[in-house]
Amino acid sequence: MTSKTDLYRTAAILTGILFLTTDITAIVGLQLYQPLLTNPQFITSVAANDTRILIGTFLETILAFCNVGTAIVLYPILKRQHQGMALGYVVLRAMEATFILIGVISILAVLSLRLDFLATGGDPLTYQSIGKALVAIQKWTFLFGPNIILPVNATILGYLLYKSRLVPRAISALYLFDGPILFVSSIFILFGFYETMSAPAILVAMPMLVFEVLFSIWLMIRGFDRAALESLTARS
Repeated sequence: MTSKTDLYRTAAILTGILFLTTDITAIVGLQLYQPLLTNPQFITSVAANDTRILIGTFLETILAFCNVGTAIVLYPILKRQHQGMALGYVVLRAMEATFILIGVISILAVLSLRLDFLATGGDPLTYQSIGKALVAIQKWTFLFGPNIILPVNATILGYLLYKSRLVPRAISALYLFDGPILFVSSIFILFGFYETMSAPAILVAMPMLVFEVLFSIWLMIRGFDRAALESLTARS
């Protein structure tokens, strides 16, 4: 018979794997499909690498499912600290994943246009105009998903972890305090002060990346704090 300790240990390892997977797929996936976003002539370019883009969108799809997975695995534990906030984390994580998948569909639509153009020909300007519109959709989904909703998720998770002491507070504080800063940065991006991939935006996002890596490694090696788990169990 599986004990609660074993279940919590499994949940910790799975959460660590899922978070680490989100980081890897997000970074690698973006690098792979970046040429589609930055090359206005991508649709009409014979030399463009479609396989690279497909792999990037596949990684983005994995990212979306792992995003939801982190919230689902953590929910039974986090709800003992605050059920409403834990449920909100699940809902917002699902919303973030939805925006990511809409972006994936937009990228795949650009690929479909490219294949159609290469197969049948047509007016390049028309194809490029449609392609630019689809790329614009992807960029907006990237802003509202990983840039605006993510900081809210981060703040909620950081607060729940900080209050429950499931992991060292030095780790959870990175998420708790960087979340609002990243949200403000995203608003600056929204109003055109700087771009999503600019130096200020990347600099602000770095503490969050550091948290997720440290959080993942800690959970896979050490797991949740046993005293904190016992305190949460006694409370519920």
